Amino acid sequence: MNIGEKQKKSNASEDLTVVLLRGNGSPRSFRVSLPALHRSLTAVGFLFALAILASLVLLGFSFLRNINPSAQDPIAEAPAPKTDSPGLWQQIKGSVQSPAGPTDSELQKEVVGLRQEIAQLGARLEDRKTLEADSASPLIQFFGSRSSLVPEAQTAMRIKNPRVTKDNAAKLVVLNFELHNVDPQQNQQRGYILAIAKTPDMLLTYPSYALKPNENVLLDFTKGETFAVSRFREAKATFPLAPLEGRKASYQILLFAHDGRVIGNVHVDGANK
Repeated sequence: MNIGEKQKKSNASEDLTVVLLRGNGSPRSFRVSLPALHRSLTAVGFLFALAILASLVLLGFSFLRNINPSAQDPIAEAPAPKTDSPGLWQQIKGSVQSPAGPTDSELQKEVVGLRQEIAQLGARLEDRKTLEADSASPLIQFFGSRSSLVPEAQTAMRIKNPRVTKDNAAKLVVLNFELHNVDPQQNQQRGYILAIAKTPDMLLTYPSYALKPNENVLLDFTKGETFAVSRFREAKATFPLAPLEGRKASYQILLFAHDGRVIGNVHVDGANK
C-alpha cells in the first residue's frame, strides 16, 4: 500500500456520512468533515458563552444604576439649568422623591379649622342656660347646678313602701324601701341612690361620704349607692341612731340618673319605731 492510499483512508475515517431517507425515494447521502464540525460547534459554544457573559455584565450594570442613579446618570450629575419653571427631569425627580400627602399649608388650615370648631363649641356651652330646679324641691340645688327633678310621668322609676325602723343592737336607724321599674319594655334603669335624714338643726346623708361641705356642692350624687333595676329591687339606707335619738326627723329618698337628673323623689315623715 502506497502513501497516497494511506492518506485517502485516514481522510475517509475523519468524515461523517449522513444519509437522508425521504418516503419511497432514493436515499441521499453527504459527508461532513469531523474537524470542521468540531470547529463549528466550538465557535458556536464560545459565542453562546460570550453572549451569556455580556448579559450578566449588562444586568449587573443596570442593578448598580438603579441603586445609585446619580452615580451612573450623567443627567443627574450635571447641574440643572436655572429657569423660572422646573424642567421635565426636575418634575419627574420631584414626583418620585416626594411622597404623596398633605402639604404644610394644608395641615395648618386643618389645625385652624379645628380650633375654630372648638371655639364655637365652647361658646355654645357658655350660652347654655342652667336648668332651673323645681320650686317645690329647693334641696335639689345642693346636688349640682344642672340637677333637675323629672316629673313622675316621664320617669320609669318608682319608690314604694318606705318605712323607718330602729335597730338598737346595731345602733342604726334603717330606712327600708322598694324600687320598681314601671317601663312597659322593662328596659333596665341605672343610677344612684341617695337618702337624707333631716332635723331642724342637723342633716345626715346616706352614704355618709356623699356630704361635701367643703366643695361647691353640698351633696355629690355620684357618691350614692348604685342601682340597676329591670323590675323590682329592695333597698335600704342607714343612719347612726345616736344623733337622731329622741328627735323628730324626716327622711328623703332620691334616685339620680347618671347625668344628674332626679328620677325619683319621696319624702318620709314620722318618728323612729
